[in-house]
Amino acid sequence: MKTLSLLSLIGLSGATPAHAATPSQTLLPTGPGPEDMELIPWGPAGGQALITATARRLPWQKQPQGALEIHEIGGAPTFTPLPGVYPHGAWKPLAVWRVQGATLPGSPGQVKDLLYVVNATVPKGMKGSQVEIFELQAATKTLTHLRTLGPSPLLTSPNSLVATRDGTVYISNFNLFGNRKLKVNTQITPEAAAPEKPERNTLVCYRPQEQTWRVVATGINGANGLCLTPDEKHLLCNAYHAKQVLDFTRDPATGRLTNGDIVFDKLAFFPDNLKLLPSGEYCAAGQTNFITTALHFLTVATYPTGGSAVSFTYTPGHAQAQRTRCWRETMRGDKRCTSTAIPHGGHLYLSHIIKPGVMRVVVSPSE
Repeated sequence: MKTLSLLSLIGLSGATPAHAATPSQTLLPTGPGPEDMELIPWGPAGGQALITATARRLPWQKQPQGALEIHEIGGAPTFTPLPGVYPHGAWKPLAVWRVQGATLPGSPGQVKDLLYVVNATVPKGMKGSQVEIFELQAATKTLTHLRTLGPSPLLTSPNSLVATRDGTVYISNFNLFGNRKLKVNTQITPEAAAPEKPERNTLVCYRPQEQTWRVVATGINGANGLCLTPDEKHLLCNAYHAKQVLDFTRDPATGRLTNGDIVFDKLAFFPDNLKLLPSGEYCAAGQTNFITTALHFLTVATYPTGGSAVSFTYTPGHAQAQRTRCWRETMRGDKRCTSTAIPHGGHLYLSHIIKPGVMRVVVSPSE
């Protein structure tokens, strides 16, 4: 009989090689914890790539060393860390968002292709996390670090972020415990007046004109994935524990939010990240079992968490979201706690909270 080591019991028995989990699934190697993922242009000839915010976060690591990792669509079946782009020694990228034709905060007139990244590491002597801004230069396949926003004591448990073309940033602070007392713009708290124990399940906003962070919504029942509508007039937010997608109307002049209407209700899973696809659809992905997800996060072991993803169309002011595709059965073989799903080129790419690897799943035309 084989003797199981402690490492194998908790799921750390070594790097996971690329392999086919089923004939239709391939695990593309990454570092541990590629929680968020974006589709970006990459290469001089109109190529595309997936970039992950790979946090390498393990429960016992105080200062994890993460990476931005890249996979060129149609290239080698792996993700490669991008060298030379990290602004600090302690680097824990949890979320990533691309803004095309953006103005760099504090630098009017400089329009660039920017990549915003949540760096969830708390610098020594500080009380909160920060955001890193990079310039994306697709033709030369490079990222250049431009600026750091923060750290801020209002970024207590950053999870997802979005940024507008004028440099306004929104971040969700997530908590494993829900909150059903949604308040919008009733507690606009400036950074200087941040409480000793800031609330979680909040949305926080950074305005470059004010150069400060403010709370713009509290009491969201599991504030998680964020996404902007193409006109940037609405902010969509996943309410993880409520299994809902909320729509906040935003004022471009002030960054303030109103409403918080439910546009997608009774999802069959706990929605983690939310993405806007090139088709104009939105894609939400998450886990179907909260208990095994929590155990996975605490122990790093692989449990039958079950993942699901759904794409939908939504036009603010017209109707509620309309489901277009669902990928629950396709994802049944992925037990790694799915956090993000991006359909592209006949495949569904699935990133994960803790375990290494992005799963590439073949999907049928009917899905």
